[in-house]
Amino acid sequence: MNDFRKIFNVSLFSRYVKSKKIERSDAAIISCQSSFA
Repeated sequence: MNDFRKIFNVSLFSRYVKSKKIERSDAAIISCQSSFA
């Protein structure tokens, strides 16, 4: 379970870095995290 969460966080972080220029990416990440929380 921890491995999956670690991989998920890494992929999420890389996606955030790629779309860092887009302000909407912040809202997308927040909504994604809230859905998993």
